[in-house]
Amino acid sequence: MPGRVLLAALLVALALPASADAAWRLTADGQPLITTHTGSQDQVFVCPPGGTPCVEGGWNTSEHDRRAFAPGETAVGTTFEVRTAELGTDRSPAWQGQVTAATPPAITGPAVARARAVWTAGTWQGGWGDTRNEIRVFACRTTTATGCHSLPAYLRACGSACDTITDRRSDGRPIPDALAGFFLFVSQDPSPSDRRGIPVPVIAKPGPWNDDRPWDFKPEPRTQLSAPLGPIKPAFTLTLRERPFRLDGKLRLGSVTCPARCEVAVTVVGGGKRKHESGFHAEGTKAIAAPYRSGKLTVRVYVDGRLERTIRVVAR
Repeated sequence: MPGRVLLAALLVALALPASADAAWRLTADGQPLITTHTGSQDQVFVCPPGGTPCVEGGWNTSEHDRRAFAPGETAVGTTFEVRTAELGTDRSPAWQGQVTAATPPAITGPAVARARAVWTAGTWQGGWGDTRNEIRVFACRTTTATGCHSLPAYLRACGSACDTITDRRSDGRPIPDALAGFFLFVSQDPSPSDRRGIPVPVIAKPGPWNDDRPWDFKPEPRTQLSAPLGPIKPAFTLTLRERPFRLDGKLRLGSVTCPARCEVAVTVVGGGKRKHESGFHAEGTKAIAAPYRSGKLTVRVYVDGRLERTIRVVAR
């Protein structure tokens, strides 16, 4: 998977026109950031709205291995040009104002393991007019987002290979049993997506969590965080008696509690009788019972099609 991502990035780079040396990005506080390759002879110009002549800016910062120009607060309608003698001129889209959140992201669904959680991205206003979301889904021990683990598998078309992705809405995935007691969050950061700012997923370790070590969520200035979904309740609580008893002609084996509707199946073998099989739906607490039989018995209980407990008991 990492090789495929790198190959995709290389193909994107080869497909770009020769003049594509500049990139229209964002500063941490949502203002313009124009970057170009270090060592190039580019010049950056600020072109005010209304046809006013462009004036030279000047590279005043850097981003990774690129020279950068951060003009600070910028008037709506301003454009920028990056000019080189060899490659010509790149002109930015018109600036639409400081990037701010219009609506926050959300994660919804029953707060129960095995139920489906669906995240929805929020929206932005301002920027270059092409702002997309960098989404992260994670589970935390607290409502203040501490003790967290990333959940890359919740990112549609991403599987477990990337930590963030640009998308609008998930297709809904069952909440793993292991997340009982956790709170689910989705966060988003704005990412420009002009022809040179094509997003590439961030590589992370495969698996249900991208790292076993918990971390505390520390947002960037532009990060938007959803309200928590949780705490996640267990999909069910199953209690089986080692010594079942007889009541009203039934063998009382125990009980099952499902916060959301679940399907329960029970088999009882032994006691000199044919195998007993029964099933029912539970929402809340329901008793588990079978027609009375005595002797040494093997009881198996399935919840939502999965074998959850096997117990050997003696009924008298």
